[in-house]
Amino acid sequence: MAHVLAGSEDSYSHLLYLFIMLSLSLSLSSGTTPPPATAFSYSNFTSTAGLQLSIAEVVSVGGRHVVALPDIALSGAGSVFTTNHVQLNGFVTSFKLNFTSLEGIPAQDGVAFVVNASPKQYAGAGAGIGYAATEPTGTTGIPLSLAVEFDIFSDADMNDPLLPHISVHSLGGEPNSAREAAPAVLCAPATALPSFFNPDGVEIRIEYSSPLAWAPPGSSPSLRVWFEPIATPVFTCHAYDLPALVAPASRAAKIGFTGATGPAGGALQQLMAWHYTSLSQPIANVSLASGPGLTAATAGATAHFSITLHDQYGFVYPYPVPDSSLTARLDPPPAPGTGSVELVYTGDGVYSGTYSLQRAGPVKLLLQLGGAPVADSPYTVTVAPAALDAARSHYAPTPTDGYAGQIFPITIQTVDVYGNNLTAESAAPVVADVVPLSLDPHFAVTYADAGRYVGTYQFTRAGEPYSMGVSISSILLNNGGVYLFGIRPGLPDPASTVTSGNGVHGAVVGSLAAINFALFDKYGNPQVVGGAPLKAVQASGPAALDLSLVDHADGNYTLTYSSTVAGDYAVDVTLAGTAIAGSPLPLTLLSTNKPDVSKTLVSGPGVAPSGSHVGRNLALYIVARDEFGNVIDPALLAVAANVTTVAAPLAPLPLTGPTLLNASIFAFEYFATLAGEYHVSVTVDGVPPPDSPLLVVLGPSTPDATTSTIATSPQQLVHPAGTLVNISLVLCDVWSNVLTSADVALVGLNITRALTANLTATPLTSGGRPIPLPPFVFDAETLLWHTSYGLTHAAQYELWILLNGAVVAPQVQPLPALITPAAAARPKTTVAGSGVSPSTAAGDDAFTIDVFDAYGNRIVGATLAAAAINVAVTEVGSGATVPIAFVSETSPFVITYPATNASAIYAVAIVQDGVPLPDSPYRVHIEPDALYGPASIATGPTALSHGHDGTFWLRGTDRYGNDMTASAMAARSNNVSLIVSGPVSGTVVMAAEPASLAWRASFGFRKAGKYEVLVMVNGMSARNSPFRVHVSGPNIGLIVGLVVAAVAIVLAIAVVVGFRLRARRAAARQRPDETQLLSPTAGTYGSTPASQVSPPSPTSA
Repeated sequence: MAHVLAGSEDSYSHLLYLFIMLSLSLSLSSGTTPPPATAFSYSNFTSTAGLQLSIAEVVSVGGRHVVALPDIALSGAGSVFTTNHVQLNGFVTSFKLNFTSLEGIPAQDGVAFVVNASPKQYAGAGAGIGYAATEPTGTTGIPLSLAVEFDIFSDADMNDPLLPHISVHSLGGEPNSAREAAPAVLCAPATALPSFFNPDGVEIRIEYSSPLAWAPPGSSPSLRVWFEPIATPVFTCHAYDLPALVAPASRAAKIGFTGATGPAGGALQQLMAWHYTSLSQPIANVSLASGPGLTAATAGATAHFSITLHDQYGFVYPYPVPDSSLTARLDPPPAPGTGSVELVYTGDGVYSGTYSLQRAGPVKLLLQLGGAPVADSPYTVTVAPAALDAARSHYAPTPTDGYAGQIFPITIQTVDVYGNNLTAESAAPVVADVVPLSLDPHFAVTYADAGRYVGTYQFTRAGEPYSMGVSISSILLNNGGVYLFGIRPGLPDPASTVTSGNGVHGAVVGSLAAINFALFDKYGNPQVVGGAPLKAVQASGPAALDLSLVDHADGNYTLTYSSTVAGDYAVDVTLAGTAIAGSPLPLTLLSTNKPDVSKTLVSGPGVAPSGSHVGRNLALYIVARDEFGNVIDPALLAVAANVTTVAAPLAPLPLTGPTLLNASIFAFEYFATLAGEYHVSVTVDGVPPPDSPLLVVLGPSTPDATTSTIATSPQQLVHPAGTLVNISLVLCDVWSNVLTSADVALVGLNITRALTANLTATPLTSGGRPIPLPPFVFDAETLLWHTSYGLTHAAQYELWILLNGAVVAPQVQPLPALITPAAAARPKTTVAGSGVSPSTAAGDDAFTIDVFDAYGNRIVGATLAAAAINVAVTEVGSGATVPIAFVSETSPFVITYPATNASAIYAVAIVQDGVPLPDSPYRVHIEPDALYGPASIATGPTALSHGHDGTFWLRGTDRYGNDMTASAMAARSNNVSLIVSGPVSGTVVMAAEPASLAWRASFGFRKAGKYEVLVMVNGMSARNSPFRVHVSGPNIGLIVGLVVAAVAIVLAIAVVVGFRLRARRAAARQRPDETQLLSPTAGTYGSTPASQVSPPSPTSA
């Protein structure tokens, strides 16, 4: 846990620590025995038991044994550490140090209190103070350590303060460093300290405290140092979590001291006394209990839990406490001999607890430390019952006599060996044990709650005597109880009544028929007495029936009936007002079984005049009847049929059958694949019905994707944008029968859904978007299906035609459909580039002409003639034609022309189809290009007095000889710098001054001597550059001479200027050549020494 470093006193943490210590004191005074705390004390070092000395020794000083750190005066390093680790969560250590200077040498270097979790005992001498490397960047320091150093020597290499100081150093797992800089130093060093050099020694106290467990979030650890007897700490560091830095797992380490002397100085550094006390104490409300025994236990079984002691800082307190300090008890307490709680210390601050109870139910477990409850105590423990004890489990009521179907209730309570009701369902099932074993009791129980089962049982087979008991895991409940009883038949059940006799089936007209009824209860037990309320009434039939019902007084009854009319009858038979099984009873009176061919019926899709289709089995059905219309027994008949084509040559079709359906219908089937007319002939006992043969017209089957064909060729799918393209299709079924719109309607096909077409941009994987086409429409004249599309976007497409989701004619699909750009359209033509911009830099300018059709499709590869475009460039004013050149002579056209005269304006005229483009002609104003060093002229002084600034000017010109303009200076990015070499060197960026149309920079020549001045323009040396400047020292005579010379030069310039003005008027604004720019009147390189030179004008320097 990282904390923000701070060097100030944390009063809140200090007060909180005092509060904890006061609480512990009150606890001790109240009679509670505190747990042992780690502590040791060395008032002197007569004995060093428990300590390990390395390059340190115990010496006697004035009769007192002290530890010398190190045991040599110069270039030494030594240490003393505890042999065992101590807890680091909170501690106080006090010690007495003696620093004694040695005569004739400076005092070096100091002592450090070190917390050390590594096996290394010491490190470098001198500035390393024994815990760190001697040099600032060394890596021999003690890793996993934290050092509080008492440094008596200021070492500049270590970034030490100028005064003796206290500071805290740690690099965690890395070798420690004594350098007073991050990241090693954790807090700012303290230098406002008493003197370390005291003949009686210096008494120092260090206190470290982790944040208390109940401190606000973000509280910081604190490390404070006192010099006795000063009441306030001299050093405070709210540092990182000390144990986490050096020993994050155990939070324990060795503690001790290291010391070192330097190669050029030393001191006697002696540890005179040392005391240590741990502040860690076990606290009840932060100690934690865990384990299953805190919440659940089982009767008779041992429950387990554990208590881990924690100190006030929230960390494990790894020591035992007095037996009376940590207690555990149950509430309510168990009865004597039925339970107890035991605690056993297992080490590392952990106590193991156990208890066992016989009584099930909730109980409180109270855990206390020093009379205060442990965190979350008391715990509510739910004691579950022990395992099932079947013999002690019981049920009620017990089995008694009854009738078949009677439902007997039963309630079962399961308990454990201690009599506790179980709280869960038994793993073993609850079963009923019945004799005889074949008797099914329909025993069904359901778990309710608290070990209780509720349910029923029922016997459906009548008889006696029977016996029954209830068991779990083959152990009888009720202490092995078995009970005897008897079951008699239930009430007669109408649905279970059994009907038999010749009157049910096969009665013949004029004969007496009989039907027998046997009564049973609903479980199949036969009735043994008569008198049942059984009744029979005619329900339907072609004539009245003579009915008679006889009771045989043994559960059996007989019904007789007769009629002279053949046909189907029905009789309602009821028992106690409820119909028996099969009622109303269907009764059939058979005919004489003599067929009458005139009553024969022929039907089915195989003989329908129209509406049937090829490609499926077509059935025809034949029913023969007698003269009364009764169906004749098929076994007595001979029925035949055949199917042939009507058109020549006649061809019979294979016919299957006859197959007998419903015991009276003869069925035949045939399969046709050719659409057209067919004859179906039928005979019964060799005699055809009056309408045989029957005429049948079969239509095509459903359309098929693989046999359908596309009548449009790929060559017919190449069109300019905006053209309407037709797609034609021949729709066939799987047997190649052509389908018309009427056929489609007959087969029930929704053509707008089943037959679709779309275009997809090629390739499909590039994200092409399908474009749906209109529904297909049938053309009765051509027997073709048509759709069309018209696209304006020029691209390569794929044409897909789908039938019910399948690709039509997959051997040719997809068809490539190419949409090419249409003719060029002048409103869509675009012109862009610097060559048609209102303003552009001097040089070869270019522009691009892009042509498009009316739909915005870009036309690539067209010539100017094909695009009907003419281009001409002229110079405004003079009317001179400017030559043009083509970088690309096909669209898009790239055209260049030379434009080097910055004072000129060009007109670019573009005409298409004899009409100028909307912005044509384009007026292009030429601005100067970027500065060109060899053409730009630099000026400046050649002689100066020391201490004066020299001003230098640059007149800019581009590579075409165009002088810079103010607008060009603002628009172009130029890099102009002044580089001076000599007694004083430097580089100055020359600033643009648009008002003067020049660049200027000043340089202060502060020393006399010879200088070389170089003016760089965009990486190239300016014209006349470099040149030399002579800077003279202070000379009064020379200064006077220079003043006289300056006056003469001014007079000369005035005369030359007057002459030049007259020459300019005569030359009618003729541009001067560069020799004039270098004339002595311009203050150039071999002439008048001056500190300032005016900028060159566009016409003179």
